[in-house]
Amino acid sequence: MKVYVALFLLLGTWASALTADEFKALYERPDKDAAACYALHKAYLEGDGVERDIHQSQKWLLGAYELGMTSVRGELGAHPVREAMKLPTKLKTAKVSDEVAQEKGEELVELLQVMEGVGGGAVREKDPAPASVVKAVRKLLNAGADPNVFKKRAGMQRWTALACAADIGDQKLMKLLIDAGADPAAHGHHAPMAIYLVEGFHEREGKNGKERGKQLDATIKTLTRYMNVKAHTMDGWSPLYAAVIRHSESAVRALLAAGADPDLRQNKFEISGPIDKKAYFYQIGFMDWQWNALHLAVNSDRPQLVRILLEAGADPRLTDANGLDAMKVLDSSKKRGNQCDHEAETRQLIQDALEGKLKTDKPGKKSKKRKK
Repeated sequence: MKVYVALFLLLGTWASALTADEFKALYERPDKDAAACYALHKAYLEGDGVERDIHQSQKWLLGAYELGMTSVRGELGAHPVREAMKLPTKLKTAKVSDEVAQEKGEELVELLQVMEGVGGGAVREKDPAPASVVKAVRKLLNAGADPNVFKKRAGMQRWTALACAADIGDQKLMKLLIDAGADPAAHGHHAPMAIYLVEGFHEREGKNGKERGKQLDATIKTLTRYMNVKAHTMDGWSPLYAAVIRHSESAVRALLAAGADPDLRQNKFEISGPIDKKAYFYQIGFMDWQWNALHLAVNSDRPQLVRILLEAGADPRLTDANGLDAMKVLDSSKKRGNQCDHEAETRQLIQDALEGKLKTDKPGKKSKKRKK
């Protein structure tokens, strides 16, 4: 079995379909490299050894790309997920080597980081990108720049050009990058994470606050439209989970309206790769608990998010990897000494949901109004 898998990964070819056992052996490898991720992408895409799943296929293809297999750029742009979402592909780019695409892509990120201020929050203070910046971005994309290249920042952040554009809040710039194949879900959902993080830092009150709020809502809407809201990325996050961890109510509402599953749990961290596992676990802390968005909202002492999720149909009876349901997560959070200023309100919301006292609306099941 090990010999077959090793040869298969080494050659990168499909002499025959994988059996269920061969797929299992490949999936459970603890040291997955780019070739292993690519093999899993093909298995899910073609239904070899596992039920066909194009969302899982895209996830593992992104993993192969993130681990250095830059030759899959074309496959990412033409993936069935992008076709199904009818993503635009208007921009004609030069056919260049992977090295040039990487180099130009890094230039692209550096350009937008300078515009954005490299500290985040440009959407709060600055105007949209000037025409000269948009022109320079278009020139780099036309020259073959890879729009999904990321550059590391302090901590565990990995920022793409689209993440910078989202932080700036420039719709024209975002759509230009998406036209060129920029994927909002690339690299741990850091494009949406960028904007969710910004929202948590400002109020929507007053004239300026309302204007910034409109800009944020437009940005979130753009990202949601071009994002696979039902999938995980390689680090086990879903867009909804990312929105809850950044306390972004508008993003949570937008993602639920777009069909995000409120009960989708985190995946375990599945691969080795460009992220330092030890640092990532240290920063996140509860990655292996396999929480869903409701567990996280309860633990974060955010009753408004708890209500939104429960009203969207989140099930408070579902348990995490430790067997804790929403109410027990609340108890556990209190025991660990977390801030629980809204404990009573959160507890009541969960109890009301368990007793059927909250009006819920499962995603995709909208109530029909009677015609008068």
